[in-house]
Amino acid sequence: MIRYCFMTVLFFSFLTANSQAWKRERMEVGGGIGVTNFLGDLGGSSSDRGNYGPQDLNFSASRYVVQGTFRYYLRPNMTARASLSYAKLAGDDADSKNPTRKDRGLKFRAPIFEASAIYEFYFLSERTKGMYRLRGSKGLKKLKLDGYLFAGIGLFYFNPKGEAEDGKWHALQPLGTEGQTAGNGSKYSRFEGCIPMGIGFKKKIDRQLSLGLEFGVRMTTTDYIDDVSNTYYEQDKIKAANGDKGDLAAYLANPNENNGWPSVTYNQDGSVAEYQQRGDPKNNDTYMFATLSVTYKIKRKRRSMPKF
Repeated sequence: MIRYCFMTVLFFSFLTANSQAWKRERMEVGGGIGVTNFLGDLGGSSSDRGNYGPQDLNFSASRYVVQGTFRYYLRPNMTARASLSYAKLAGDDADSKNPTRKDRGLKFRAPIFEASAIYEFYFLSERTKGMYRLRGSKGLKKLKLDGYLFAGIGLFYFNPKGEAEDGKWHALQPLGTEGQTAGNGSKYSRFEGCIPMGIGFKKKIDRQLSLGLEFGVRMTTTDYIDDVSNTYYEQDKIKAANGDKGDLAAYLANPNENNGWPSVTYNQDGSVAEYQQRGDPKNNDTYMFATLSVTYKIKRKRRSMPKF
């Protein structure tokens, strides 16, 4: 009888210890690299700006992203993650097949510094043999993958730049290319918020290392990542408001002297009249990351049993 009691206690002790083992492996650190893409007013595919969505992506405008992460397991299938990212975004009307955009002739590139706090939910877990899998994920279980959905909040800094006639790139926000320096509203902030969301997968290499692949979009609170949102402003006024950088500001506001937009009108000196359509303020900008990462699980030593 004593032997049966001992075996029962030992069995349940093993189950309890096994079920709590994840608490000794709650933290992970990692880093990754990947590609970016941008969805905004500049560049894009052959679709109109009104058809805002994935069909407007231009993969030739893809740039790079590097990322560092810290992950903390709240539950076996739930984590909180902090991420820091540095990325480049770009867009060029010359790459578009849409004649309206091509005639507009604007382009930009912008560095992005992003800090985000993200919640992850694991719908597929190798550790729990798929107990969190969704319907239809049976095939993924055979691959022994961890799969998760994520969403969160973030803050990012951006600095759009335009290319001058001499090939040098200049920050656009200080120049007020839509007349902000000439009294047409205030300059936009280069610090904005974003909502990251997407899906990711992880594959264990050994007990502590994993490879990851993640696809995510960032919905932002700004329409000025590419420095374009609203209307043209008279170039003479932009030039006068920018002092010794007046010629540069006027050029970057409208580098295409043969602008073919039928809705654009000109002053007698050939400059674009103000308040003509330049961008579309109805949709904020979006950017995307696709990253390949390596994560390292930080293991805590198991506490030894007390000695008597």
